[in-house]
Amino acid sequence: SFSIPQLGVDTTTISVFVQTSAPSPNVGEVDWTEWNAVAFLVDAAGSATAYSISTDENDVTWINFGDNINGLIPALNMTIWASYRVIIGAAGNLAAGQVSTIVSPISGVSIGYLADGVTPNSTAMTGGADPESNDSIRANAPVAFQVQDRAVSADDFASLALNVPGVLM
Repeated sequence: SFSIPQLGVDTTTISVFVQTSAPSPNVGEVDWTEWNAVAFLVDAAGSATAYSISTDENDVTWINFGDNINGLIPALNMTIWASYRVIIGAAGNLAAGQVSTIVSPISGVSIGYLADGVTPNSTAMTGGADPESNDSIRANAPVAFQVQDRAVSADDFASLALNVPGVLM
């Protein structure tokens, strides 16, 4: 097992690659194999290049490999790397023109600049929201369950309105 160093990983975007051969002294090339995510390693055959993903109570994401009975164990001294996307919630909301660099280049995607050649011409990035806290869930769940997306009484309408962003009591 290994943990991903960032918090807030979108687990649906994880890809894991395992080195399958040592680099050749003359060529320097390394072969990589993409392993397959499974919900439960117990469902994987002993020869399967499989891993499972788990997130602990501290929001740390773990990549777990098999035991050669349920999924393979990666070979010793081989490099393992993962690609993934991190969700940063409301902190990712940016005004237009604030993004000027793409950290990992994406083929066919670039950021243009305005006529001054200095100001990036990126659009606004909106819609990011932080996860709801447990206290907020405890407060909102009874009302959401009681109404269940239907309104019969004035109290039901008031409860439903509170589920609309920007509506306050």
